Amino acid sequence: MRNIHMAVAQSLVLEDPRGKLGLGRIPFEQDGLASYYGGVRWNGRRTSSGEIFDDRQLVAASLVYPFNSVLLVTNLRNGRSVVVRIIDRGPYVKGRVIDLSTAAARALGMLRSGVVPVRIQLLSVGDRVAGVGGSAGQVRP
Repeated sequence: MRNIHMAVAQSLVLEDPRGKLGLGRIPFEQDGLASYYGGVRWNGRRTSSGEIFDDRQLVAASLVYPFNSVLLVTNLRNGRSVVVRIIDRGPYVKGRVIDLSTAAARALGMLRSGVVPVRIQLLSVGDRVAGVGGSAGQVRP
């Protein structure tokens, strides 16, 4: 059943033929590995969107989703979920699909392991302009 679900989910994509969002295909759902970043090295730095990074916020980096897109990220090891907003680009490590802030990683219970398998579901598509739209901050047990 899971294979059928994944085949259907992988076929559901948002097309961006005119490049308005700067991305070609935006999946509604995808599975992959999540990692996290934050702390002194990143806090207070400007992200790719122009927004200042604060690892206490429920935010993330993605190479696929436009800035300000809102995603539901579920840790497939423990079932915990969190809603995040895309404010940065990354991860730049092969096989990883999303980089989460420390707060988002904490909500997913992945601080100790560092990298976990996740399912990402698109809740709303953002735009290329920083600081517009999207509301993150919900944690689901």
